[in-house]
Amino acid sequence: MEFGTPQFWLAGLEIIVINILLSGDNAVVIALACRNLPDKQRRWGIFWGAFGAIALRIVLTIFALSLLTLPWLKIIGAVLLLWIGVKLIADESGEGGHEIQHCVITGLPNLGEQRLDSPNGVLPWPLVQ
Repeated sequence: MEFGTPQFWLAGLEIIVINILLSGDNAVVIALACRNLPDKQRRWGIFWGAFGAIALRIVLTIFALSLLTLPWLKIIGAVLLLWIGVKLIADESGEGGHEIQHCVITGLPNLGEQRLDSPNGVLPWPLVQ
């Protein structure tokens, strides 16, 4: 995915929209952190908290966009998520015998249904459109 292609900018726009939608919790955390401060300090706390959240969001969005250019990143991420899922199931069942094998056997074919060229690798689109 090249820097100037529409796919790159669409992926960046998707990341920005998701960041905006998920930013509501930042406002709650800032409000809770500043609620017991005196008025003048509360204003500065809200200002610097919002400024820090926006600055971090911009920096991390640029970082996420740069990660989209790396080849094989989605496959590595899928393998890591599969490993985490297997570890979670093994911890829940205690022994990790047949439950893990069943999860892997049923989960692996579903990975083939996901498009590897999906902009964010989250939406389960079929291979044939």
